[in-house]
Amino acid sequence: MTELRIPPHVHAGEAPHGGTVLFNARSGQWYAMNGTARDLWEEWRRTGDFDTGVQAVAERFPGVRYDHVRLDAEKLAGDLAERGLVATEKDPAPDPGAWLLYTSPSPRD
Repeated sequence: MTELRIPPHVHAGEAPHGGTVLFNARSGQWYAMNGTARDLWEEWRRTGDFDTGVQAVAERFPGVRYDHVRLDAEKLAGDLAERGLVATEKDPAPDPGAWLLYTSPSPRD
């Protein structure tokens, strides 16, 4: 799993707890992520590359072994893909706008 895309039906916003909330407009479901998951999400959104995101986040936590960060990132990416919040290189070709990340207000607004 190297390439990650944010589908156009996924919207993100800041959460009051310092993380991120994601909204899947297809399913109508909201998801909350903690700060570390948010950091991975932002790197994947910015670069579209799984490994680059893992490396960037691992560098922020030098006291944590890289393989632990990677395992957590693999779990997160798998969970996000299962819920339709990211698409991987194994998925069908994206819509032309798949790299766009739309920001929506948080559920508290």
